[in-house]
Amino acid sequence: ARNVPFSVLAPVKANADLATRLEIVGLASLEQQEAEARAKAWDLPRAYGSFEELLGDPNVDAVYNVLPTPVRCQWTVRALLAGKHVLSETPICSNAREALVAQRCAEDVGRVLLEGTH
Repeated sequence: ARNVPFSVLAPVKANADLATRLEIVGLASLEQQEAEARAKAWDLPRAYGSFEELLGDPNVDAVYNVLPTPVRCQWTVRALLAGKHVLSETPICSNAREALVAQRCAEDVGRVLLEGTH
């Protein structure tokens, strides 16, 4: 989550054209209070108290996955299966097998899966 301000929020706020093309609607955390605190600090309209809640929101088209590497692929696949496009923190997965699973899932559901780099 430390990367969110400079990886996503700052570029969107600094680029008027980009800001007209996308809306950052919120963030998820394992705890509602933490989600609310970060959403308030980062001026985001929505705080989700679970990742499942975020993935279940039909107003969310894409997610930026900054979860720890050991669970990143699992949640990337869950997001794709929920119909979301995924921008993943680097590394996208722990190994080549996980990466292949994520790639095939994205292809099967017709969603975009990208790995962000800094």
